[in-house]
Amino acid sequence: MPVFTGALFISNTYNVISGSNPSVNKIRYYTHFIMVAVYLALGLLFLFTDIAIDMFPANRQPIGIIFLAYAIFRTVMTVIRLKRLKNENRTDGI
Repeated sequence: MPVFTGALFISNTYNVISGSNPSVNKIRYYTHFIMVAVYLALGLLFLFTDIAIDMFPANRQPIGIIFLAYAIFRTVMTVIRLKRLKNENRTDGI
């Protein structure tokens, strides 16, 4: 009996909902990179500026590192997903 994690379930559900609608896929594609840019910007702001110093006076470096690590994680996952989709498209034509 396979065990499904919550993230896998949500991801598969999202893929079923969007299906092969090209406009939804294009929006998802650009949204991934926009969010990576947001996480990178926030991470760099927390590490190298005094933004939100009143709200996070002691935990600025860990928060910045977490944002940067998550941006890298999302980038890697997006690249892997794009490669998988390209490989699936190649095998569909065979």
